[in-house]
Amino acid sequence: MNNASKPSGLFSGSAREAYANAESYATIYSDLGALLRAEVHICEKEFDQAEKILSAVKSSTDELVTEALPPLWTSLSFSLIGAEQSGRAVKSFERLIALDMNNATFFFGLGRAQLDAKWVENLSARSSRQ
Repeated sequence: MNNASKPSGLFSGSAREAYANAESYATIYSDLGALLRAEVHICEKEFDQAEKILSAVKSSTDELVTEALPPLWTSLSFSLIGAEQSGRAVKSFERLIALDMNNATFFFGLGRAQLDAKWVENLSARSSRQ
């Protein structure tokens, strides 16, 4: 396979190339480049870095940025559940629900994170002690 037809970035499995691509893209579109970096961090299970980037990028007049933020937060939130960080996922889904109370995926994710975090069992145990 020659280099011209070789996929780059995440598609080739190289996080280093994906970061480089995101950085390159950021020189043209800073917010979209940041979102690409966040996506790479999520794929690499670098959740702190992804959350830091996503928190810094705000909805803007750029429609692509505004539309890309919720799916990336959702991806991070579900990834946190998979990494057994359900407490953080709960907070992330709660943040998403505050932005859009009509999104069923956010509520599903919150319920899933609460189940994994054993919130139901903990609430039951607390109420039975009272």
